[in-house]
Amino acid sequence: MLRGIGWGWVVLGAIVAELAFFPVAFLHQALLAGLGSDIASWIIPVEFFAVMLIVGVLVGWRVRSRPALNGALAGLAAAVLILPLMVMSPPPHPFMEALNEAAKVLGGALGGALAGWRRTAAAL
Repeated sequence: MLRGIGWGWVVLGAIVAELAFFPVAFLHQALLAGLGSDIASWIIPVEFFAVMLIVGVLVGWRVRSRPALNGALAGLAAAVLILPLMVMSPPPHPFMEALNEAAKVLGGALGGALAGWRRTAAAL
């Protein structure tokens, strides 16, 4: 059942994604500081999705099979990496945090699927 999963690429993708979120968050804070917290809080899941989409494509390109599953697992691993931080300081809006983590998993899965589709299209 777990054949075809590149665990090394999944973990590396999750770590790279979490590290990539920091510059995106700082840029987000700098550019959207004057708009208010409501708009800014709804843009964060989109940012998580976009970063995980890119990481999912990269992970999907590197694995031999099941690129969508590997991308989704990279998103899930990225979500799990942030859990200790959320346990130590509970988020003020749990729904938004759940949305952020779901965006990571969906972005990784879609990125992996795009990589698999690209590989299939190139093989034809």
